[in-house]
Amino acid sequence: MANEELYAAGSTVDVPTATTFTATWAIGDRMDPYPGDDSYTDGEITYDFKIHVIQSAGGRISPETMNVARGETLSFTVEASEGYYIKNVLVDGKSVTLDDNSAYQFISVGEDHTITALFAQYTNSGYNSYINKFADVKTSDWFYNNVRFSYTMGLMNGTSATTFSPGDPTARAQFITVLWRMSGSPVVPGSECRFNDVASGAYYYEAVRWGVANGIINGYSATVFDPNGQVTREQLITMLFRYAKNYAGDDVAKYDTTNILGYSDVLQISKGMTQPFQWGIGAKIISGTSATTLTPQGTATRAQVAAILSRYCNSFVLKLPVMM
Repeated sequence: MANEELYAAGSTVDVPTATTFTATWAIGDRMDPYPGDDSYTDGEITYDFKIHVIQSAGGRISPETMNVARGETLSFTVEASEGYYIKNVLVDGKSVTLDDNSAYQFISVGEDHTITALFAQYTNSGYNSYINKFADVKTSDWFYNNVRFSYTMGLMNGTSATTFSPGDPTARAQFITVLWRMSGSPVVPGSECRFNDVASGAYYYEAVRWGVANGIINGYSATVFDPNGQVTREQLITMLFRYAKNYAGDDVAKYDTTNILGYSDVLQISKGMTQPFQWGIGAKIISGTSATTLTPQGTATRAQVAAILSRYCNSFVLKLPVMM
């Protein structure tokens, strides 16, 4: 614009005297605060990049996944549903802080990005009204309240309508699926899974893909996950530790000084899994199988998994715990 006249981009204008020009840039219907660095093909704006919005239960991120042009600045709002709060927001796998409007801005986009949020429940509203339907879970069992909690939180189901099978081992696929459900069942971009033994139609397929994408699980090799293998105690606490650290944004470092050398089998812990045990013992999420043993290579029963989940949720997730 000059002298109250509008000129199209690329116009030739005769300027007989000193004249002030004002220019405005826009990409589609979105203003571009960083003009001059956009991608063009034959005069048309090229949307080279994509911001992948990974939705999950318990809230919503808006807008949805979109293609963006180089240099655009876009804001995404994160909102929790009733009964939930925003526990963590991750951009490209890293925790970020939202602004006062509960939004995150991608400034001058120059590559693909992902954004997802972890929405957590304020409390377990079904815990106090629970009616036990499992014949193999008695009120006198040490794990009764743990099963009660995990079931009413929607983390674990029975093995049938009337059985929980508390003494049965837990499969590796089952545990990563529990963590995935606890996160609102987010579906990461793409459709491929690197493990040859994880079938695309399996109930745990998306859970495994999510676990790999967020650094929560590793396979026994680059192509083998062993989904039906029994999860060991050290594998279980390590998966939960990585979940807490990488996805939930929990402060796990403060437990790094927990002394577990009093356990006689501490040297049986596999490489890279000592810190998870320090965290688990220090935060009182996992306990020894006796006063002097951890049994890291032992299998984790369904009752033990329910107990560990209950302790973690009441210590790190719920704003209003129901178990102390």
